[in-house]
Amino acid sequence: MADFNGDGKPDLAIGQFDVSTTSGHVSILLGKGDGTFQSAVNFALTGAIPWGLVAGDFNGDNHADLAATTFDPSISILLGNGDGSFQPASIASLPKGNATYSLAVAGALQHSLTIAVTLQ
Repeated sequence: MADFNGDGKPDLAIGQFDVSTTSGHVSILLGKGDGTFQSAVNFALTGAIPWGLVAGDFNGDNHADLAATTFDPSISILLGNGDGSFQPASIASLPKGNATYSLAVAGALQHSLTIAVTLQ
């Protein structure tokens, strides 16, 4: 959860996998402020089967961004535009033979962030 469109209401991000295309995506549901959400809008990930998802301001523009770990193993970074939409995902590949499962961000929505990734 983060405020992806800057309206002060919590929004929801959900990592999903499409079996028919074998691709992963993040669904963004913008909050209405009454406990309900607008319809999901999907943004493609660079890897398949998203495992972990975390929000933070990764480029210091005061907009919430997303990082997603994927099974292949990689981390997809989606930079937020501040209106609930995201730029196309960029990828950070990790050593082969590992799978990424979870991640955490220290200093979320600050200008100095550290991303920790759990490998198996």
